[in-house]
Amino acid sequence: MRMAKSAKSGNILTGISRYGYTYNREKLQYEVNEEAKVLREIFRLYIEQDSSLPKVATRLNELGCRTRSSRKNEQKKVRIC
Repeated sequence: MRMAKSAKSGNILTGISRYGYTYNREKLQYEVNEEAKVLREIFRLYIEQDSSLPKVATRLNELGCRTRSSRKNEQKKVRIC
């Protein structure tokens, strides 16, 4: 019941923020933040340059892009959240 009331009030119900966005409680909307640069780089490498996931992970590590828990990206997965 508490969650339903909170949702009806327009509150976000997830504890995990979207990577690349910050929720503005005053405007009640998501706004692009600095993490969006990492998302753009992943897209550029994977889609535009046809890089494999291990190559994307290696490049992100070279650029110093770490996961939110300050870990390096792994060859089998790229964690951005």
